[in-house]
Order: sequence, then C-alpha cells, then structure tokens
Amino acid sequence: VVGWGECGLDYHKNYYDLESPERHALMLEVFARQARLAVARGLPLVVHTREAESDTMKVLRECVPRDHPVHIHAYQDSAWMLQEVLDTMPNAVIGVSAAVTFTWTGGSVVEVARLCPLSRLVLETDAPYLAGEPLAIPRIAGKVAEIK
Repeated sequence: VVGWGECGLDYHKNYYDLESPERHALMLEVFARQARLAVARGLPLVVHTREAESDTMKVLRECVPRDHPVHIHAYQDSAWMLQEVLDTMPNAVIGVSAAVTFTWTGGSVVEVARLCPLSRLVLETDAPYLAGEPLAIPRIAGKVAEIK
C-alpha cells in the first residue's frame, strides 16, 4: 500500500445528502475517519473534493497534520481552496486532469493550472472519467505549459 484513498466529499453528485443533516454529518465523519486512518498508517491521503471546499478544508485541518502528504486529486474547484491547501499544507500536491484541455470545462481548472506552482502540480488522467488513458499526459502537459 502506497497511499490511502481516493476519499473525500462530492456535493455535485451527492447534493441530495446535504438536505439531511444526519446524512451530511455521516459523510463528514466517514471522510474524517478515512483521513485519520491515512495519518495513523503514515500513508499519503488522496482526496476527492467537488463543490465541497469548506467542508473538505475543515476535515483536513482537524484530522491531518500540516506536514502530512496529501494529493488533492483531479482538482477542478475554486482558487480559494487551492490557495488554502498551498498555504496550510506544505507537502500537498494538486492534481490537474485532462479536464484542463476540454473546451466545455469552465475556467476553474484552467485557473488552478495557472495558479498552482509547478513544484506542487501533478498531471493525471483520472481514467476513464476525465481522459481515458495515460496517453493523455503529454496533451495535459502541453496545455498546462500553454497556460503557464
């Protein structure tokens, strides 16, 4: 085992769970439990977050030591959370997927690629959902280079 995850919060797909305080609390607790397990085992935490920035940061701040390795996987949300992660978690990296190359994608993933330092940026496919296969990495790199 080399990492723990992908785990996290997805309010885009699970928006209906936000209507129930009990289900919302359960989602937070399950994510917090996963984060604590990664830390206890000394494994990097791979985080999925979508439209859940505040709650994701709350769990990370409460459950993950500042210097623990974290990979924010295929990140497509706000520049605010990107900056929070960069400022508060020095061993965190941000994953940018092939969504950066899509014409229909909003500006958020392009903004993430523009703002994230190369030293903290990871290129990934999120196959099969956002690219299909590792052959997309050179295309992603080219787009990030163009953005930078």
